[in-house]
Parts: sequence; C-alpha cells; structure tokens
Amino acid sequence: MGDFNAVLNMDDRIGGNPATVNQVMEFQDFVESCGLLELPPKGSTYTWSDRHEVQRMLSKIDWAFINNEWLLQMPAYIANYLPAGISDHSPIKVELLNAPGRISKPFKYCNIWATHPKFLEVVTTTWQNVGSGYAMLQVVKKLKSLKRNLKVLNKQYFRNIITEAEEDRTKLGQIWKALQFTPRDQNLQLKDVSDVIHVEPEDIARLFVEFYQELLGSKASTRTKAFKSFLSNGHVLTFEQQMEVLQPNSNKDVNKAMFSIDNNKSFGPNGYINATNITLIPKASNPEYASQFRPISCCNTLYKCISEVPCERLKQALTQLVAENQATFVTGRSLVHTVLICHDLMRHYNRKITPRCLIKVDLRKTYDMVSWEFIEEALIGYEFPVTFTQLVIACVTSTNFSVKINEQGYGYFEGKRGLRQGDPFHLFCLCL
Repeated sequence: MGDFNAVLNMDDRIGGNPATVNQVMEFQDFVESCGLLELPPKGSTYTWSDRHEVQRMLSKIDWAFINNEWLLQMPAYIANYLPAGISDHSPIKVELLNAPGRISKPFKYCNIWATHPKFLEVVTTTWQNVGSGYAMLQVVKKLKSLKRNLKVLNKQYFRNIITEAEEDRTKLGQIWKALQFTPRDQNLQLKDVSDVIHVEPEDIARLFVEFYQELLGSKASTRTKAFKSFLSNGHVLTFEQQMEVLQPNSNKDVNKAMFSIDNNKSFGPNGYINATNITLIPKASNPEYASQFRPISCCNTLYKCISEVPCERLKQALTQLVAENQATFVTGRSLVHTVLICHDLMRHYNRKITPRCLIKVDLRKTYDMVSWEFIEEALIGYEFPVTFTQLVIACVTSTNFSVKINEQGYGYFEGKRGLRQGDPFHLFCLCL
C-alpha cells in the first residue's frame, strides 16, 4: 500500500502527458505476477496532483493491494482515499465495511430448483389447487402459494449451496478479479442536489426514490403533440395489417411468448401484474449522483407474457411504418449501417464551406420522460385499431415502481410517464 508511481489503466491520468500503453501494461503485469488484487476503492478517484492552478495534472498512482490470503480472512475491507490536504498525495485509510442490518429480501426464483426431482411435484400439486375468485385472481393466489412451497423446498435441499460455493477458492478469486473495478453497493455514497454527501443506507434509498419519483412519477408541465394529420401523410397501417394485429390470441401465441423469455432474466415482484423493480446499473466508474445510474426495469414475468403477443404483431408492421434511415430495433436492419454512414459524413465535415449541423438526441427524454399521451397519439396517427391501441396504452400506463438497493426494495409509487427499459413494448414505441 502506498505510492507506486504507476497507473493501472489509461484513464487513471488526466492532464499533462498521457500514460503510454507500455507503462500501463508493465504495471498490470507486475500486479498480476505478484498475485495481487486492488482493495475496493472509495473516495478520491485521483490520488496525486501537481497542484498547479492552470492545466493541473491528476493521476491515480497510490494503490492498496491485497492477495488471496487477505481476501479469505478479511473480505469486508475497503481502501478509502481521503482528500489530499496539504500534501500532493491522498492518504489511504483501510476501513472495515459496515455490515448491513437484517433486511427483508424479495422472493427470487432460482433455476437450480428445477433440477431437483421434487420440483415438478411441488409445482403441479400447488397449481392443481383450485381457488375462489375470477381467473386472474386465482393465478395470483397460486403464485403466492407456490412461492411459500418453493421456499420450503429451498430450505430443505439448497440451504447450504451458498456456503459450498464460497468454499471454492479458485472460483471466488475469479469472481473477485472480475468485480475489482465494479462499485460496491454496500460501500455506496451519494450526493444530493446540493452536493451534500450521504452515506447512511436510509438516506441513500430516500434520494433514489425521490429522484425516480420525480422522473417517472410526475407529468411534465408541457409536452410535444403527435399530430395525426402529419403522421397520416406518411406510411400508415393497411386494412390487412389492422386485421392482423386484431387476431385473437391462440395457445401457440401464448406458448411462444412465454418461451421467448430467457430463463436467466431477472423478474419483477410476484403478486402484482404490472409492479416493477428498478435495478440500478452504474453508467460511470465512480457514480456520485442518482442520475449516474441507468434504471433497468425488471417487469413481472406474467406481464411480459401478456405484452409479448401484441409486441410480436407490432414488430411485423415496423418495416413499413419506420423510415429506411431508422435502422435500430427493426427486423432486417442493423445499427452498424447507420454508424458507418454517420462516420463517413462526419469525416469531411470540416472540409466544406457550406454550413451544416449535427443533431444529438437525448435518449433519456426518449425513454424516461416521453409522454404517454404522445405514444397514444402516435399509435392513432399510424392508424392502429382502437382496441390494439387501448391494449398497448393499458400495458404502458398501469405501472408501479420500487427501487432495489442491495437486494431490498424501497418506495412504491405510481408511474406517470416514460417507457421502462425492460418492458417488451419500449423498443417498438421508441421506433415509432
């Protein structure tokens, strides 16, 4: 632990002369040959500064490394890089992570349960119990009953599976190496709009919930309208396509929709058809604000089955409705083509006298801030049947959200706008 006067990655230095590939590779080879791993970092991203007022150079050349023996005996430690103060180097303080208190984790289905001989018996017995109420209520009751029975199965036959996995030292080392540059949720700290740092789990959860409640749970004061008269001048659905999207759902359609969902996909909370867990994926190496996380929506499996059928029919119409220069998310088209065309256009932009411009679209507004009324107006403008339009809007607008942090859900609020990244509808609505 200390000043190694070397960087481990190209982006560990800003300002001044950039690090060379040979310098980086030499230090990486040294660390690997010694069997070292970086202690999970916290605090300052850069640990050294030349302290110049103008054109300051910053580097991360101070490191805290550990080996496998340390990892096995003391796994819950981090390296806190403190503010430099009067020195040009940041002090390094090794800290013990605060173990989180007992939390109530949501139910998760484990694929390994299906390998047990009693799995099908448990599922079949539970599902054959006929409950009272309308059909969808019976499904919800059966799911809740199945959840209890699967928990019993897990406790009887799989309770030690995590302990057994942790005993595999080689696999543990590989996992640690893969995660060494990933921010640790247990060590999460967050800044609010006033740049005040919060470290307590309750405060961090509150900031996330408030951020997404403002983003997804409120309507914009003004919005853009999708004018039917404008859309009708372009390609719209033909009568045959309108009849196609209104075809009754068959058992084959439902079966195809259900089995199109990947076995290893995350899922939303059980018991509510359109309740959604927001899983946070960092967009930066050291995120400090809630806006630096990408919200991925884990929709309920039953909802995905319901929405996949109309999505499949919507997909068939996209090739006619979407302009040829829109290549993304349309069957038979590739995003690579538009990237190559854009590259060729930009290459000679500065060589011409004629004025020109490039427009950058804010995809955050496209996903998280799009108005539901705009989506409905667009579907009507493309002359989708009223019944189909109502189905799409019902799926999009009946959302409720919780934010998952360290496996625990926080908040429960109603959505008012936006398309969920994870909803089968979001890519097709984005194209339109």
